[in-house]
Amino acid sequence: MSYNKPKEKILLAIGVRSLEEYFKKELGEEFHFVGTSTYREGVLKNIEQNAPDIVILREQLQGNERISEIIYDIRMKFPHVRIVFVTGSRNPGDQLLAMLVNMQIFDILAEEKVPAKKIIDLVRNPNQYHHVAHFQPKPIIDEKSKEVVFQAPDTREVVKHVERTIFVERETPQTTPAVEEKEKRSRKSRGLFGTKKENEESEPEKTVEEPIQEDEPVKKGLFGRKQKPVKDVPETPVVDKKALKKQQEEERRREMEHQQQLEKIRAREEAARLEAEELQRQEMLRRQDEDSETQKLKLKAIELQREVELLQKNQEAERFINRELPHHSKQKILTFVGSEHGVGNTQVALNTAIQLSTNGYKTIYIELKERPSTVDYLYQLHRNVNNGLEAALFSLDTNDYSGVDKSITRMKEVIERTNGGDLMLEAYKLFPKNLDFLFFSPSYTESSNEISAGNPQALKELCMHLLFEGGYHYIVLDADVEKSNPYTEIALRFGTHVFYTLTQDVCHIGNSVRQVTELSKSINLVDKLYYVVNKYEDTELDKRAISDWLKTDVRLFVPNAHREFINANYQGVPALLGSRHKELKKSFMEIAQAIEKL
Repeated sequence: MSYNKPKEKILLAIGVRSLEEYFKKELGEEFHFVGTSTYREGVLKNIEQNAPDIVILREQLQGNERISEIIYDIRMKFPHVRIVFVTGSRNPGDQLLAMLVNMQIFDILAEEKVPAKKIIDLVRNPNQYHHVAHFQPKPIIDEKSKEVVFQAPDTREVVKHVERTIFVERETPQTTPAVEEKEKRSRKSRGLFGTKKENEESEPEKTVEEPIQEDEPVKKGLFGRKQKPVKDVPETPVVDKKALKKQQEEERRREMEHQQQLEKIRAREEAARLEAEELQRQEMLRRQDEDSETQKLKLKAIELQREVELLQKNQEAERFINRELPHHSKQKILTFVGSEHGVGNTQVALNTAIQLSTNGYKTIYIELKERPSTVDYLYQLHRNVNNGLEAALFSLDTNDYSGVDKSITRMKEVIERTNGGDLMLEAYKLFPKNLDFLFFSPSYTESSNEISAGNPQALKELCMHLLFEGGYHYIVLDADVEKSNPYTEIALRFGTHVFYTLTQDVCHIGNSVRQVTELSKSINLVDKLYYVVNKYEDTELDKRAISDWLKTDVRLFVPNAHREFINANYQGVPALLGSRHKELKKSFMEIAQAIEKL
């Protein structure tokens, strides 16, 4: 199977349009040209975009960047790229050329006028180190003083013959003065590259010498040698040097005018390109402005629509709250406690309170943990409020019932205290208006001193005050998982209904059986204990198996929607308000309906 080697890619950075076209014409079948750079500043960007194998770089390329820095960046960032460097006449030992050789760049052409064919030959046949060694000083280390001294290199410039001509050494033939004179005339008649000039006639060669007449006296030269007979040599035409010089100047002038015209054309093309880019940029900015205005109008329309929908919902909620409740919907104290840390008891209790408020019942959520509140941290409800549950319990001990009301966080007051530009304002508007909160204040939980929150027995009096004086239909108590906590004990003892949160994990279920058995020895949980299985999934340990293990009919299940809880909390709202998970919402509706029927 034959394998065709892919063409190497060339990037031109010489800045001469006619020379670029010439290279493409001569090397187009052997190499693939991927681009040109007319300024120094665009060389690195062109290499990064087009990934060439060879870069032909001319020192006279226009631009403000230093050519040495460009070459250094190419070697550091694109070490596989071969650089063909073309510059003017420089002497051996030049710092730039020595730097190039040190950087393993051997394809260097440093002449006053570099023929294009030489560049083409160098692209086809790369240099080796010995071709450019004369550009680099020779370092010599003094073994005694350890000093480094740089001397001129021993080697001379190596002339590389592109054509593979075989030279055979042989003895140089002895030449006669006549042969030397003939050779001299032959060299004069040749042009710049060793070919005979077209406008000059070559001297006809004599194949047979004319015999000398014996009767004529032999003529001797100045030094006594025989004088050769004068041959008929055709006259060489006289060249007018002034006319030739004038013709050369005229050709240079025409070349300069041609270059100037090319530069003007290139400048006009560049100006047209920049003008087109500017028009395109202005058009893009205009479209962006139009799109931005359109987007603003759409967002404003959506915001207005949300406000209308929110107003309608609030009106419906007000009508729902003011309706007459059925007789079986008596006031209740609902205690939620988890079997262990991490079962999601707080989220279950909070979203149950939200669902009850959404159904039209005036509800208050009370967190009984004597540490920074999870709900307060997630939704920042306690901002600009100094009082909390500890102040409410203390106010009951001193019969200051106004202090109890001041300790409650009400959603209407939270919205009024929030600035219009606050990001949490939109989240607060989603909370039901008939849902209130009460938890230990940050000043109490974050204090290093052991401050007493009052008598835990006052929690029962607080609940009675909230039911009869506050007019709440439901009090949701989020108790600590530590059953030895005095507030947890009061909540379990005096709660009208206890909801025990666990997960599907066999360890949690087994631990729940042991804990409930132990709690039942001191607290009467008969007829008021209900299990809530959180993070439920369909497995072999299904609802029936869980009910058999707990020896009771478990009917309250919350699906495993861990991601929904995280995403909603990240947006600053509870999962029930920020999620579209239908099964999740259905589970809390079933919990609320079960509570209403108790």
